[in-house]
Amino acid sequence: MSRLPIATRTLRELRWQILGYGLGLGFWAFLVAIIYPSVSEEFAGIEFPDFYAAIFGEQMRDFSRPSTFFTLEYLTWVPIVLGVYAVVGATGLLAGEESRGTVDFLLSLPVSRRRVFAEKVAAWLAGAVLAVLLTTVGFVLALPLVDLGGEHGISVLDFLGASFVTLPLISFYAALALAVSAVAPSRGTASGVLTVALIAGYVFSSFPQLAEATQWLRYVSPFYYGGVSDALSGGVHWGHQALLIVAALILGGFALVAFERREIGVGGWQRPWQARR
Repeated sequence: MSRLPIATRTLRELRWQILGYGLGLGFWAFLVAIIYPSVSEEFAGIEFPDFYAAIFGEQMRDFSRPSTFFTLEYLTWVPIVLGVYAVVGATGLLAGEESRGTVDFLLSLPVSRRRVFAEKVAAWLAGAVLAVLLTTVGFVLALPLVDLGGEHGISVLDFLGASFVTLPLISFYAALALAVSAVAPSRGTASGVLTVALIAGYVFSSFPQLAEATQWLRYVSPFYYGGVSDALSGGVHWGHQALLIVAALILGGFALVAFERREIGVGGWQRPWQARR
């Protein structure tokens, strides 16, 4: 019998999400690599407009570089896709049990709510790492078929490192999802709130840069601090990554307290500062 039965069960429940998101993004990476040679020839020497650089950065003007092409066609979308995994998976960890009617059985086990929380979070983190690792499968399969080397080329380690840069960002959204789902009336309500937060964060990180008056909005976006689009150019800001991790830990601590004090089956917004009856 497993020493971590709740984590094992949670991983088993998440297995299709892990495979779906991981292999789906891996297939996407394979396609991007395969079409790169033909696209690089078409766009070589083309000067992109200023608004394009304002959204994606100055280093994104040259499509003939593999790093630029992969950033625009792959890395700019990976955070939002894995962010969906964070929202769907994390809201299901706690609120999902309640919506399925299995939370009473889970909490009747001779384990504390704190351990239930810890094992479920550990399972989600393990699943996130596995999903990121699976994304490299497509890139590795494409390497023998295309040339991605050169001065601005991409190696497997470059690709893997850029993929792992997404983890602090999606961990933040997972912690936020846990915090909201621990106080929300239902999983559906929590998912709706988190979907709005995810889309708003993505929009605020890019489009406000087109106008000087709205540029401040990007500083309230977790995607700005994630800096995934800079990963292949070596521009990862580790201070921003640490900030996301600290924020995730704070939200996770709040979620733990809220879950320990949550009244099961109430059907309304909870007040975690009040002791559970």
